[in-house]
Amino acid sequence: MAELGEPVADRLGGYVLERRLGAGGMGVVHLATSPSGRRVALKVIRPEYAEDPHFRARFRREVAAARKVGGAFTASVVDADPEGDPPWLATQFVPGDSLADRVERDGPLPVERAARLAAQLAEALSDIHRQGIVHRDLKPGNVLLAEDGVRVIDFGIALALTASRALTRTGAVVGTPAFMAPEQLTDPDQVGPATDVFALGSVLAFAVLGRSPFQAPNAAGAEPMAAAFAVVHKKPDLTGLPGELRPLVTACLAKNPRDRPDPATVLRLAVEAERRALAAAAPPAPRPPATGPSRRRLLGGAAAATVTAAAGGAAWALWPRGDETDGESDGGSGPLPAAWQLDMADLGMDDSLASRLNCRVADAERNWLLCDWRIGPVFLVDGTSGEVLWTYAPLGDELPAAHDWGGVHVRGDAVFVFYDDVLAKLSLETGEVVDDMTFNATHSVLLTDTVLAHRTEDALVLRELDTLQVRIEVVGGFGGATLLGTVGADLLVQMWPAPEDPRTLALVTDDGRSVLDVELPEGVFGSPWIDGRVAYFRAEREEGATNEYLRALHRLDLDRERWTRVDLPGDFHLWLATGQLLITDGVLYAYDGQGTLLAQDMATESVLWTATVDAGGRASELAVADGRLYLVGQHGRLLTLNAEDGGELWTAEPEGPRAGNGTGGWSAPAPLGDHVAAVTWTNVLFGLRAPG
Repeated sequence: MAELGEPVADRLGGYVLERRLGAGGMGVVHLATSPSGRRVALKVIRPEYAEDPHFRARFRREVAAARKVGGAFTASVVDADPEGDPPWLATQFVPGDSLADRVERDGPLPVERAARLAAQLAEALSDIHRQGIVHRDLKPGNVLLAEDGVRVIDFGIALALTASRALTRTGAVVGTPAFMAPEQLTDPDQVGPATDVFALGSVLAFAVLGRSPFQAPNAAGAEPMAAAFAVVHKKPDLTGLPGELRPLVTACLAKNPRDRPDPATVLRLAVEAERRALAAAAPPAPRPPATGPSRRRLLGGAAAATVTAAAGGAAWALWPRGDETDGESDGGSGPLPAAWQLDMADLGMDDSLASRLNCRVADAERNWLLCDWRIGPVFLVDGTSGEVLWTYAPLGDELPAAHDWGGVHVRGDAVFVFYDDVLAKLSLETGEVVDDMTFNATHSVLLTDTVLAHRTEDALVLRELDTLQVRIEVVGGFGGATLLGTVGADLLVQMWPAPEDPRTLALVTDDGRSVLDVELPEGVFGSPWIDGRVAYFRAEREEGATNEYLRALHRLDLDRERWTRVDLPGDFHLWLATGQLLITDGVLYAYDGQGTLLAQDMATESVLWTATVDAGGRASELAVADGRLYLVGQHGRLLTLNAEDGGELWTAEPEGPRAGNGTGGWSAPAPLGDHVAAVTWTNVLFGLRAPG
C-alpha cells in the first residue's frame, strides 16, 4: 500500500490520482487533477461501505445536499459519483496544514488567532446547517488552515456514515470520541446542529491547549473509550484555557444541546474574545486621576450589604449619583433614573453566555419578578422596590457547564425548576420546595396550565401539574420529537423519527390526542413564534459576507392547517445575529440589529410604521403591553415606544452599567402594572415607575 505522499499511478472518474494525502475511517483521500488541470481532493470510499446499499442511498442524498454548501470557510464539493465502483467524492483542494498538524508542529495558537479560528468555524457551520446538514465529525484533522482562512472538510458525509446499518450491526462508533458531543454517544435521535457546536468548543480548546478538553493534559494519546466516557460523564478539563475564551468554550461544551449557543452567537462571542485578547496585548492607556471613590472600593466596602440585600433586604444603588454616573443627562430631560437596581456580578454571576440573566413576570397583581441565570440562584424580586423576597440555589457554587439546566417555569402559585435529573416544585410565595422528583432534563419540557410534558426515548409523557403523577404516556414516533411550544392547552410537537423521514407537526391535547398532522416545508427549522392559533417559522434568509438576514416567515394556521408565506419589507434586513422579533395580536414587531424598529400587519403584510432608535448593535427581546413597546439597547437603556405609531415615549437607565462581555441575548423588559423592570446586556436588573 502506498505511503502518505507517495505518488499513485491511477485514474478515477476522469481524474488523475497524483498522490495519497491521507486516510480516514470512511476512505482514502488523494490529490487529483481534472482533465482541465484543476486540482481536487478526491476521497475514495472503502469497499466495506461501498457494498452496503443503505450506505450508498444515504451517501447519494448527502452528496446532493453537500453540493449546495459553498461558504467562504468550507471546501465545496466539485464532483462525485455515488454509484461508482468504488463511490468517490471530489472537493476543492486547499493547500495548507490541518489544525491538528499545525498544533503538533508549532504548538498551540495565540489567543487572538484561536478566537478568529472560532469565528470562521462558526460561519462554516452556518453554511452547513443552512442546507439541513449536520457535520458530526468536526475535529482538528477536518479543519484546514489556508492562507485566507479555515476550510472545513468532510461536511455532510458523516451523516450518511453514521446512519449506515452496516455500522450499526458491527457496533462501530463513527467519529472521534474526544471531539464528539454527548448525544452522539448516548442518544443519536438528539444529534443536530448543536452537536457541531459542541465539537467546535472542543476544537477551539484543542487549538489553545494542544489537547482535547476530554483528554488528560499529560496523556500520550486520546484513548477513545476514556474520551467517550469523559464526554458523557465528566466536566471538560479547561486547565490553562485563556480567560478571553473561557465563556465561549464553556457555553459550547454544555452537556445539554439546548444550552449551547447557535453559530451566530458563537460568532459574536468569538469576535468579542478576539477584541479582548488584542486589547489585553496592547500597552495600557494612561489613566486620568479619579474624581470620586472607585467602583472597586465601593463594592469592596459594601459587599456585606449587597449579600444582605440579596437575602431579603431592600435593593440599593450600586453607584452613587454624580460624577460616577455613566448615563447621559441633560439637566432633567434625559433618561429617567432607575428607582432600584441589582448588579448580578455582586451576586456571583459572571459574564459568560452560560450565565444569561432571565426575568419574567411571576405574579402581575403583586408585581413579582422571577429571575434565574441557569444554575441559580433562582430568586423572586418585588418589582416595585427591588427587594429580593427569596432565593433558591439548587447547585450551590458549581459551574454552569457542569450541569443540564432545563429552565424555570411559573404556573399559578408554583415554580418549577429543572436541573440535571431533578425537577423541583417550589412555592411561589416562600420559595420552599414542596415536591421534587428524578427527572430527565436532557430533553425539552413544556408546561400548560394543567400538565407538564416531557419525552422519553420513545414516548411523550404528560404529568399532572398538581401531583406530578403521570396522566398519560403517548407511545409511538416520539423518539425523534421536539417540543416546540404551547398553543393554549395543547402542545406543539415536531416529529422527525429519522433523518430521511419528512418532518411533521403534531398538536397534542392534554389527554394525549393529536389534532394536527402537517408536514413542514423544506428549509423550515427552529422553534416558532406562536400567536394565538398561528405559528410562524423562519423562512428565506439572505447571506452576506458575515451576516444572515431574515427575509420572510412561513405562517401556519393551526386550525385550517394551511401554510402561507409572509415577506418582510425588501429594505428591512433583520440580522439574525443580533436582531429581535415578536409577534402578538397579528402584528410583527422587529428590531433589525442595526437601529431600525418595524411594525408589520401579518395578515395584510402592510408596514404599520418604522422607527430609528439608539439601541446599538444588540437589543433585548421585545415586550408589548398596554399599547407600549419596550426594549433595552446594548448600552443598557430602556426604550419605550408607542406601539401604535412607533413614537418614542420615554427612556430610562440604571446608573453606571458595568462593562463586560455580556450575553448573546437577554430577556425582554417586564411590564408590571404601573412599573417596569428590565435587564441589561451586562446583567444589571433595574426597575422604575412608568411615567403616565
